[in-house]
Amino acid sequence: MVWLFWVLGACNFSSEAPVLVEGDAASQARTLTACDSVQHETTGLGEAYSFDFECAIQYLKNAGCDFALDPNGDGEFIASSAIEDLVEDAANCQRGTSCTGCDDGDSASTIATCTDLAKVAYWTESEWADLSTQCPVTLTDAQACAIDGVQFTADEAECATRFFATMDCDSCADLFDSRVCEDAINDPATCQVGGTCTGCDDGDARANGVTCGEIEAYSYLGPVSAQQLLDHVRANPCTDACVPVCEGRTCGDDGCGGTCGECGDGDACDTYGQCTKEGCTIEDVYFNWYEKECALTFFEGMDCATCDALLPSRVCEDAINNAALCQKGDVCTGCDDQDTIDDGVSCDEIAGYAYLGSSTAADLLAWVQADVTCGVPDMVVDGVPLTNAQATSITEVANRATLAQLDDEAGLSTATATALIDGRNHTINSVAATSGVGQSAMEKLRDYSAIFVPIEIPDEAWEDDFTHDEADEIPDADQTGHVTQVRVQGAPPDARAESVVIDVLHDAKNQIEVELIAPNGARYLIWDFETNPPTSVDIDPEWVADIPPNGTWTLAVRDYTPGVIGESLGWNLHVATP
Repeated sequence: MVWLFWVLGACNFSSEAPVLVEGDAASQARTLTACDSVQHETTGLGEAYSFDFECAIQYLKNAGCDFALDPNGDGEFIASSAIEDLVEDAANCQRGTSCTGCDDGDSASTIATCTDLAKVAYWTESEWADLSTQCPVTLTDAQACAIDGVQFTADEAECATRFFATMDCDSCADLFDSRVCEDAINDPATCQVGGTCTGCDDGDARANGVTCGEIEAYSYLGPVSAQQLLDHVRANPCTDACVPVCEGRTCGDDGCGGTCGECGDGDACDTYGQCTKEGCTIEDVYFNWYEKECALTFFEGMDCATCDALLPSRVCEDAINNAALCQKGDVCTGCDDQDTIDDGVSCDEIAGYAYLGSSTAADLLAWVQADVTCGVPDMVVDGVPLTNAQATSITEVANRATLAQLDDEAGLSTATATALIDGRNHTINSVAATSGVGQSAMEKLRDYSAIFVPIEIPDEAWEDDFTHDEADEIPDADQTGHVTQVRVQGAPPDARAESVVIDVLHDAKNQIEVELIAPNGARYLIWDFETNPPTSVDIDPEWVADIPPNGTWTLAVRDYTPGVIGESLGWNLHVATP
């Protein structure tokens, strides 16, 4: 757990700066706000930096129009253009032919956040480095932490991190913007509200625990949400014992610092808490898991003649370890080490065979890839070797199995089964691309496809109109806008979204943009700031041609211009077959 705390006196102000001492009323009233380059800088930097925001602003105010600021002494001064922008006074602070940023209306006195400061003209890595020296933030694991400027005691921080480590999508969304929850859970199979899973590509899953720093970095979590989190943990103190969360998991973190189980030798725990097979390395030559299985099978079942046809005889003698069965020369190489193939074979044992080096390992790899023992797969999908027949069978399961068959009989999670049904009209590639499908799920589909019997369901009328009919105010001058969703279910694979009917009450519709977002994240502009936009809009058939209808469709109504308040009364998505 990483904690942040304020060290009094860390701001080494110039002689004009007020110095805060312990007990000073000003010091006691201050709230720690750490500027973090990872979170607040929009451009990539070579290193990570942090400094105290209030300290930095006070330092810059006191420095005024000083073009020789170099707190870390590296010879790179804080940029003159940045100083001009912060002072914003061309008459008294202009170094070149113009005053950079003097016309943008902000200055050191008006900048309120770390992000605002990072946007100052010519603010670069040098400026981050200088202020990190001038106004350092010290790290310790013995104190409470600050999340977006909101201070948590040690107990409150423990409850906050435990909340994010154990909550589900619904309990999180009760408190926060759904995008915070998506980034925290980091798994679109279990938490995706809109067309995309926000933050799910940053690799920061919670299986390795949660820290205050990670919480602060969640998408769309700012000071308001941090205060909501503090209010929640104060109202719900976690003084009771942590309850492990292992339902549906066989391995990985349990949310309480423990584990849901350990995988066996040669297996690894995937992001869904399932043990999956791993390959191995023999003399610096990597064998994926099915190549490994082929190699082990070869050594466990071969005889001396079969081995000699591929490998040096001394390797074969050591592997079989029986001079009566396999001795080519005067001695049986390795026959005195008691390591026979009768008790099974491992990659380490193969690597330990006499005279087996990297070139022989490469020969072995080429041999198992070329067939002989295990057969060559026609393809490898999500790390699972498949024949063409198996791929066809898996595709049939994905397109025809019921939710109960996929969930109860095949052993997939409900979320993964639902995602497969929503994306129907599958190929083997689209099955692999479905949310929640990885090596473990693909193996389950492969095994289930061998026994799958389709349930014939008689044709029935299916719903072709999907409506959201709740009225709500459109946020004024807001880029996010009013966002609502409908969920399409039961449509046949060849159906496609055909049209949208929109009911918006607004006296200045030329201020309105309306965007439709498909289940796969594709976006379609419905209204584009038109004075008299149509209430019914046909969707371009080419745009929707490759988008299966089932899943969650999102409509975003945005009013970018302040002044006129409007209302979204509802909308309808019509789905039709050719």
